[in-house]
Amino acid sequence: MGRRRIPEDFPVNPPWPPPSDLAIGVNPPLMEKREDFVREAVKRFGDEEYFAAERWNAARRLLSDGDLDGLDRGAVPRALAAWLLTPREAFIPEGNRLAAYLPRALPVGYDQTISAPYMVSRMTAALNPGPEDRVLEIGTGSGYQSAMLAPLSSHVRTIEYVGPLAVMAAGILETLAERRPWLEKIRRRTGNGYQGWEEGAPYDRIIVTCAIDHIPPALLDQLAPGGILILPLGERRVQRLLALRRRLPGEEAPPDPTWSPGDEFSEIDVTDVYSNGTRVVFVPFVH
Repeated sequence: MGRRRIPEDFPVNPPWPPPSDLAIGVNPPLMEKREDFVREAVKRFGDEEYFAAERWNAARRLLSDGDLDGLDRGAVPRALAAWLLTPREAFIPEGNRLAAYLPRALPVGYDQTISAPYMVSRMTAALNPGPEDRVLEIGTGSGYQSAMLAPLSSHVRTIEYVGPLAVMAAGILETLAERRPWLEKIRRRTGNGYQGWEEGAPYDRIIVTCAIDHIPPALLDQLAPGGILILPLGERRVQRLLALRRRLPGEEAPPDPTWSPGDEFSEIDVTDVYSNGTRVVFVPFVH
């Protein structure tokens, strides 16, 4: 993609979301100038100056590289708010922390990775949960994606199959919650994500953060009418990032031309999160 110049004061259009549009209910430190953002992030959250500045710089790159192009205009500032509120470096083992904001996936242990910034931000914006939407994440990893969703929804649940990884994520989230209390609302479980989390269903949004070769029926069963499921579908290294939407009662056709009827499931419509068939790379689901 061609690079575009982003002005130094860099607010998106439409402007940053008001507190009522976020689950945290307070103004995040979304300052237009980097030095103002860094100062506020250090003061409010105890972030390190270097990483706060890198997070701000990375937000600029997400815009200039077009990583959020083609998404709902209202979703982009909300995703950027979540991005700036979430310290990516905290979810990466210390040896790789200086690479936290480079545009690539990084290992977090147990043969799993934290997805690249452009992927996490695009999936977050495509999911775009409201403050009261019920959200289920499959594949907690080190906890970064669920932490990105927590400023946007007060009802986030996440499942991790690898026990030690789930323990690590719990420790990270609990530590960060001392200065970011909205993370306390994330509910965690260790188990088989293919089965979903029936006790919290139906879900308005479901996100799968690891590659799978089929659409788990349990996740579709737990998807609410009008709800959206995002997942990387396909074999290793040849996945497509898809969004599936369950039709509302009485709907007889996809909501707009960007969606098409699903091939296998009635009342499910499908669209490509990248809109152009781009192949994506995720680590396989562990089971």
